[in-house]
Amino acid sequence: DEPRVVKPPPDLARALKANPAAKARWEKLPYTHRKEYVQAIEEAKKPETRARRIAKAVEQMATEGKVRNKPIGRR
Repeated sequence: DEPRVVKPPPDLARALKANPAAKARWEKLPYTHRKEYVQAIEEAKKPETRARRIAKAVEQMATEGKVRNKPIGRR
């Protein structure tokens, strides 16, 4: 069996590349958590929402979830 892989969308990949701490955390996340981040980002209907979710996801990963008081795709 091959490991399950979640490929981040290009805009999230760029944001992760720009933040080494977030990228390192992304690499350690389990498949399900990666999938949830990508799903929340891809469900955004407006570009502004998508950008905001990417920024929040990167911030959460860079601080290892310490600012995670609610999921990124929910209000």
